[in-house]
Amino acid sequence: MKKIREEHQRKLDAKEREVSSRERASDDKVRTVEEMLRHTERDGDKEVMETKARYERTLKEEREANVRLRGEAGILRKRFAGAARDGEEHRTAIQRLGADNARLASTIRYSGCVEWQLLYSQPHQKPQQQNEHSQQQQQQFARKTAATTVLTTTSSSSSSIKSKLQQ
Repeated sequence: MKKIREEHQRKLDAKEREVSSRERASDDKVRTVEEMLRHTERDGDKEVMETKARYERTLKEEREANVRLRGEAGILRKRFAGAARDGEEHRTAIQRLGADNARLASTIRYSGCVEWQLLYSQPHQKPQQQNEHSQQQQQQFARKTAATTVLTTTSSSSSSIKSKLQQ
C-alpha cells in the first residue's frame, strides 16, 4: 500500500506540475493577449487623436478661407457698385453729348440749307453781286469750318468716354 501511495503521490505530483505548467502557459497567453489589447487600444486612440487633429486643422483652414472669401466678396461688391455708378455717369454723359451732337448737327443742317438757298436763289447775278456772293460764301465756309471743329471735338470726347466704358 505504501507503494500504491507513493505511486499515486508521484502521479499526483506529475499532474500538479502539469497543471502548474499549464497555468503558467495560460497566464503567459493571457498576459500576451492583454499586452496586445493595450497596444491595440493605444494605437486606436492614437489614430483617433491624429484623425481628430487632422479634421480640426482642415476645419480651421476652411473657416479662415470662408472669412477671407467673405472679405473679398465685400470688396468686389463695393467695386461693382462703384463701377455701376461710373457706368451710369458715363451713360448719362454719352446721352448728353449725343443730344449736344444732334443739336449741333441740326444747327449745321439748318445753316447749310440757308446757305444753299442764298447761293442758288439768284442764278443771274451781276459781277459786283457775284463778288459779294463770293464774300458771303467765304463767310459761310468759315462758319461751317467752326461748326465742324465743334462737332469733331464733341465726337472725340464721346468716343473717349465710350472707350473708357469698354475698359
